[in-house]
Amino acid sequence: MTLSTDKEMNENAADIFFGSRFYPPFVCLLVLLGYFTGQEMIFGSINILLFSLSLWFVNSAKHSLIVGGTFVYQIAPGHTPVVPDNSDYFFTEGRPYIIAVLIVVLVASFTAYTVRTRAYRDLTFKKCPLLLPMLVLAAAFITNGMFSDTHTGADLLLGLAEAFGYFAFFAIFYFGFRKQDLREADGYLCYSTLWIAFVVLMQMAHLYLTEDVYREDGAINVNAIRLGWGVSTVVGAALVVLIPILLYGAMRRRYPIPYFLMAFLTLIGCFLSMSRTALGVGLLFFGISMLIGCFVGERKTLFQIATIVMILTVIIAIIGYYDELYKLFAVYFEKGFTSTGRLSLWQKCVQGFFDHPLFGAGFFGLALGESVSHFAHNTIFQMLGACGAVGILAYLIYRIETIFVFLKRPTLFKVMMGVSAAALVVASLLDIFLFSFFSMIYHSALLALASIINREEKEEMRL
Repeated sequence: MTLSTDKEMNENAADIFFGSRFYPPFVCLLVLLGYFTGQEMIFGSINILLFSLSLWFVNSAKHSLIVGGTFVYQIAPGHTPVVPDNSDYFFTEGRPYIIAVLIVVLVASFTAYTVRTRAYRDLTFKKCPLLLPMLVLAAAFITNGMFSDTHTGADLLLGLAEAFGYFAFFAIFYFGFRKQDLREADGYLCYSTLWIAFVVLMQMAHLYLTEDVYREDGAINVNAIRLGWGVSTVVGAALVVLIPILLYGAMRRRYPIPYFLMAFLTLIGCFLSMSRTALGVGLLFFGISMLIGCFVGERKTLFQIATIVMILTVIIAIIGYYDELYKLFAVYFEKGFTSTGRLSLWQKCVQGFFDHPLFGAGFFGLALGESVSHFAHNTIFQMLGACGAVGILAYLIYRIETIFVFLKRPTLFKVMMGVSAAALVVASLLDIFLFSFFSMIYHSALLALASIINREEKEEMRL
């Protein structure tokens, strides 16, 4: 695989190793070893140090996708620093010092990569139209709750963190992909996504095989569905965004069957996550992606046959095993379409906007509850209540520009990346994913890659 398009920089051994098809499964092996052994500090350190070392020698840092896309998944059960475990694992026995050193090494290495390759020259308002809307959104985050009587230092800190997260993740992938041969970009994204899905599904399989996840009546207990890095809804969201790219891999890659199989297993994982949001959004975007494959691309007949087979399989399963399936997934039927408290959260956001219409009541000023309950589980209501008119306007400008990123000179690849990004946006209308750092990692990678492609296409049109 060709990794560099810069004529002045030759491919070297580091590019070949870190850009090879062996590196993503190697990273995933480290992640799974850390997760299953509970020694994520050891295997995670190896992962970060190796990645940091690579940045001093590689011409393309596209492998930041597989590292960033899987890194949080190595947090072992019981070590979660937030609810429900509230573990102090990462804050005891000298681990904070190790983490601090790793962060310093990683930042220094990526800075060296950026300076050495002069990647910063491509992140300008002219070359990256998304940059200005992103900075405007960052400013709206920082000013959340400003001048309200409920504004506190916590609002400022969280606003700064959100602003940094949106910008930093995008910049990392934007700089990393800039030396990528764009003719191979879709292949690398598909292949990496295949392995990211594999990691999550392996962890879910381990959970179901080794833990008691069933209630006394035989139904799956939604409260038992949590991995070391996330509860039911978070796990479901992590899977949903992968489905469109996996099916794009089935449309375009040389071997479609592994991508078809992984996409189907990922959809099953959405069911087994016991997250209503993941189930609904997963089915919706699986269907949209299959529909696109039936009428666009090189394998329309294959997708049409696969669609018929899947529909018949589901019908047969429902007819033959209705009682068993109803019993197993009883939680879905018990909760149905109830809001589980979301309506009251949205009402408080609207009230927060009316009380403080310009900059909102602030993230914590809404007094929605503890921890993540401070969030409204809906992006629009959250921005409206926490950041006011300034925030909702900034978000809408940002969101409109992200749509243009994927639809500017549309190709099947960019459209499918847009479908994947849209899955997270839609899921965030019922949850907090667009305010969760690691949920934004894959989303940011899609935006960065599409932005790089647009810039390259624009430059080629000038030649």
